[in-house]
Amino acid sequence: MIDTITCTTVLLDAGGILYIPDHDIALNAARAFGVALDPEDIDAAHYAACVAFEAIAVVGDPHEPFWGPYLERYAAALFPDCESPLGFAELLRVEFRRIPIWQRIAPDAIAGLAALQATGARLGIVSNHNGTLAAMLHRDGIASIRHNDPEVAVCVETIIDSHVVGLRKPGAEVFHCALRNMNVSADDCIYVGDMPAIDVVGAHNAGIRPLVMDPHGAHGLQPRYATIRSLRELAANLIVQ
Repeated sequence: MIDTITCTTVLLDAGGILYIPDHDIALNAARAFGVALDPEDIDAAHYAACVAFEAIAVVGDPHEPFWGPYLERYAAALFPDCESPLGFAELLRVEFRRIPIWQRIAPDAIAGLAALQATGARLGIVSNHNGTLAAMLHRDGIASIRHNDPEVAVCVETIIDSHVVGLRKPGAEVFHCALRNMNVSADDCIYVGDMPAIDVVGAHNAGIRPLVMDPHGAHGLQPRYATIRSLRELAANLIVQ
């Protein structure tokens, strides 16, 4: 159980919070490697791999120095008894480049957003993406910035796509775009992400309190960061000012 959190505004990442890696990425790599894979383990492997993105000082784009450890942890989580986890990690790297990664709607996404909206919290989305985030969220019935849009679960006040604004996490400026759009101060916000080196560092850079999504307890019993198991858990412990 997390401690009670008081704020007015919840900002959310898309990857790892609303979307998780497409199962075909791991399944294709597993088939090429000649091993069996239980689809139920794939989601848990992503969050286990996120632990590799530790919240340390990052210069420039954090993806490259951490991408290798992420893939190695992903492979190890999927195949703990595999004799060649590095070989499987390289196959994963190929599949991650070939297939759009963030396509599978996270199990808690729609119900969790609805629960957060029911608290009265103001909602926004800030994500490193490829320019298609707003269209994806609308296509999948998750969220829209259009008020009372009947085709989506919730209305959010802003959707910040890094490609559209030309800014990326962990830089503070991409968060500042959301704060300006919503006319809210950083002190009144929390940010929910899944990769510490990008999301925790980025939120801290912007003066926003971070929370790390950890639905499977990958960060252990004494996590280095404040964690939540689901958006619904957050909603149940949120006090909106």
